[in-house]
Amino acid sequence: MKEILINSLILTLVFILIVPAIGFVINLVATVLFKALFALVDSTGTAFAFFHNRLTFIGVMIHELSHALFAFVTGARITDFKLYHKEENRLGYVNIVPQGNWAIRSIQMALTACGPVIIGLIIEGVIIYVIGLGTLPWWGVALLIILLFIPVLFHMDMSGEDMKGYLRGVPFFFILFFVISFVMVKFGVISQDFLVMK
Repeated sequence: MKEILINSLILTLVFILIVPAIGFVINLVATVLFKALFALVDSTGTAFAFFHNRLTFIGVMIHELSHALFAFVTGARITDFKLYHKEENRLGYVNIVPQGNWAIRSIQMALTACGPVIIGLIIEGVIIYVIGLGTLPWWGVALLIILLFIPVLFHMDMSGEDMKGYLRGVPFFFILFFVISFVMVKFGVISQDFLVMK
């Protein structure tokens, strides 16, 4: 029983941390890579800041629309919504008021917070698929990468405020994923090869 509990706990932590971790790693790699590229032509960093904050505004809008979509779908009330603006070091924002009981509010907070990572992964996957089809001319591929792939990549992360909202919703998901993991481990739905303790 101890092994089942430990393995269920590990699986639960993986479930809970995977989306923010993906968003963090992708954003970190993209930011470091593009800062390095811009440093070759601009040592002050102003070109990077301009590119990141203005030329990737499509990514900002998709980021905010992702928050709004998940808030709407889960039943949260949207009280304020800006697709893009440059004030107070924020590029855009969505303010929500969770509605319903504790479980529903937790779902609203967590999914709304990590929406940009989920939608970003879907969009990037579709772009890679379309490019992989080989039906676009070289300039079409270049435009798709410059106008959509890069902006979405830059903004498919979770801000500090997003992480706070996600952490407020995590307790419900921890309980839910732990129960699901426990059942899956107990009844052998998950192969023993994936388990830490056998």
